[in-house]
Amino acid sequence: MVIAVDFDGTLCEHRFPRIGEIQDVHKKVIEYIRNQHKNGNTIVLWTCREDVPQGKYLSEAIEWCKEKEIPIDYVNEYPMPSLNGFAARKVCADMYIDDKAVNIDAFKNTNMDEARNGRTKVKGHGKASHKKMEKFRL
Repeated sequence: MVIAVDFDGTLCEHRFPRIGEIQDVHKKVIEYIRNQHKNGNTIVLWTCREDVPQGKYLSEAIEWCKEKEIPIDYVNEYPMPSLNGFAARKVCADMYIDDKAVNIDAFKNTNMDEARNGRTKVKGHGKASHKKMEKFRL
């Protein structure tokens, strides 16, 4: 399984351009990532950070992950070989972990504003924890 995980807001607080602190929810995500990697799954750091003249924002995030012993196999790239010379711009993964994500199941019983504001619970889904996260495919 390929797991794409966001950086800011997901592995740490969103404090861009700085790197935020690790809160309890981030600890759960980090532990989940470590366990999944130990079980042979591929981890992709999936972030908007990049190295630009103003700062080495992506390099800092990668180094931070190394310091925190968060396993990263790929950074913002598709881990599979291209098909007939075609390489997708989107990182293809079996699971995406991102603080800004809304699961499409939320639309079955609500509207986007309610889903975005966290006013609804998707049937069968409580607050995500490292023990309850499941693979979701369209």
